[in-house]
Amino acid sequence: MKKIVIPAALLLFSTMAHAQNTVTAEQAGNDNFGQVDQFGGQNSVSIYQNNSQHSLYIEQGTADRPVTGNTAAVLQSGGVGSQNTAKIQQFGDDNQASIAQIGDFNNAFIYQPGNDNKANIIQTVSGSNNYATIQQEGDRNTASIHQDDSGVHFSFASVVQTGSDNTAALRQQGYNQEAFITQSGNFNEADVWQIYGAVGTYALVNQAGDNNFARTRQGNFSDESQIFINQLGDDGFVEVKQNGFNNYASILQESGSFNEATLQQDGGSNTFYLTQAGDGNSVTVTQPGNSNTLIINQVSPNGLQGGN
Repeated sequence: MKKIVIPAALLLFSTMAHAQNTVTAEQAGNDNFGQVDQFGGQNSVSIYQNNSQHSLYIEQGTADRPVTGNTAAVLQSGGVGSQNTAKIQQFGDDNQASIAQIGDFNNAFIYQPGNDNKANIIQTVSGSNNYATIQQEGDRNTASIHQDDSGVHFSFASVVQTGSDNTAALRQQGYNQEAFITQSGNFNEADVWQIYGAVGTYALVNQAGDNNFARTRQGNFSDESQIFINQLGDDGFVEVKQNGFNNYASILQESGSFNEATLQQDGGSNTFYLTQAGDGNSVTVTQPGNSNTLIINQVSPNGLQGGN
């Protein structure tokens, strides 16, 4: 595998204060385009564009809403047919954002209207027609998307954080993959990984409660598998691993606290549904065979009363 070395300056954010706004740019090759608008103070932008036909748009604040203390860094360097596009919008204060795109037909978008957020998108090694987007409308959120290896094609990744103090990590290494993380609650953590070799996998994590944790792994040969996780209560834990083909998992923690669910599907065409309401419910399931269906409903006394 070809090793890609990304300059540390584009992945690590400077803590140096600047009295005014700064832009550092280097464009090599042909037909590059870049536009930077800065309104406010102590904002900084670093740009490196190499080869051809890249586009770049960075906005830090507006005339009506000047901002301070934001950092944005973009690296775009491609090979044959490179048409990368990067867009960063920072309309809050003290945000940090970086985009690194190596390859062709990549797109990336980061939108930060909140404050003290950190976002990082990496698309490497000739990943054709990939798209990644991060929106951070709350405060003190951290999000990262990594679409890597030469096997990533036609994949889509999205992180939306409207709550605060959340952490989201999303990695894709296969074909035709889709993954979504939405965090409208606070202090949640989500970790989604669609591993190399998987084709047509889908993962969705929605965390509307607080202090929840969710982890998904869709491994090699997990073609056309789907995972849906909804955590509407608090202090929930969910972990799902799929290594077989055409598996389906739906987990809903609709109310209560301290519910736990662990699922592993290693066979093919398995289906799993789980609903947990109330407090302290726990499920551990392994489906190593094929064409199995399991439906579980857990409602503790607190859930029967409809309380949280």
